[in-house]
Amino acid sequence: MNNYVKWSYADEKISMKEIMELESVWEVKLPKDYVECATYNHGGSPEPEEFLVEDRPRVFGCLLSYCKNSPDNILEVYNGIKERLPQNIFPFGCDPAGNYICFDYRNSKDNPCIIFWEHELGVIESDYSEEQLKRIDLKEVQENAIKPISSSFKEFLENLF
Repeated sequence: MNNYVKWSYADEKISMKEIMELESVWEVKLPKDYVECATYNHGGSPEPEEFLVEDRPRVFGCLLSYCKNSPDNILEVYNGIKERLPQNIFPFGCDPAGNYICFDYRNSKDNPCIIFWEHELGVIESDYSEEQLKRIDLKEVQENAIKPISSSFKEFLENLF
């Protein structure tokens, strides 16, 4: 893992039990490098904090927290947006604008890639009238909310600037 990332404001260390509980709920195996990082740094903000999404700088606000009472609790965040996310995409970080950095397990159950999910484009059928739905391809609109960032969590951290 990249040693130049420094974390501030992290919550207290979590146990493997807490990680395994989330894996059980999501029915995934989280990447080892993420687990190592989140154990000590969940809820924390990285420095450097910027990353590129389609050649545009974005800010990594924080890793989502495992603390039950945190407003950035990883499971509560997921439960709040899951109906707008495609299946097998799970948030682990956020930016200051309400967007999420997520694991994308759609192409691999073992090695998720990292994507940026823009909440303004994360729409569902009930956001549109019947007439509007006739004129758009809802799946295409939903897919526009997803932007690739990196092939792994480790690569994502290595590319922070």
